[in-house]
Amino acid sequence: MATFLRRTAFHIKKRRGDEAFQRFKDKMCEVLTFAGYQMDSEGNLVCQEAGKMFYASADAERRAQSLNQAVKARRLHPDLLIAVRPEYMSESGYFRVLLEADRLLLEKLKARSGVGADGPAVAEQALAFPWQGVPVLAINAFATETDRAEQFSFMCMVKALFLMFQDEASGTFRTPWKMSLEDALDLLALISFCHRKIDLARRLR
Repeated sequence: MATFLRRTAFHIKKRRGDEAFQRFKDKMCEVLTFAGYQMDSEGNLVCQEAGKMFYASADAERRAQSLNQAVKARRLHPDLLIAVRPEYMSESGYFRVLLEADRLLLEKLKARSGVGADGPAVAEQALAFPWQGVPVLAINAFATETDRAEQFSFMCMVKALFLMFQDEASGTFRTPWKMSLEDALDLLALISFCHRKIDLARRLR
């Protein structure tokens, strides 16, 4: 296996050039990382660095660092940094980062509210309220019509965020779409806002 991969890498590098070889190397490393190996610049299989769980290309490392700095510069919620990882930087741009950030928000809401639902339904069960009733988790004093309007609007916004990445009926996650850095930062800012609201929310029942 190692000999076959090395010969294939050599052939690609010789016939198609360094860029083609780098693409081949990155694809192979994504698979080899699960067995604890990487491919070096000569096409040889080498043991993965200790403590490094996943392989990420140099471009993914660079983009993750850039996004990390942007999140900090905008003073977004620190929990978002958990999702800004090189291994989540896919060919679909920043989609996987936003998917993981969205999932973190869902798990936080579920933990804070204690509801037993999964997926987008968590938003309704945790934040919605029956007629003349109260929500499980309130983001404000929940004493006036304005408070109720804010609570209901926030629930709709959070559920929409969850539905953007996961189908409620089947529970399956959406097919990745191309996402630019600008779109990623705008969505991360919205998720950051939701994180802060949930952090300060209080249980009413």
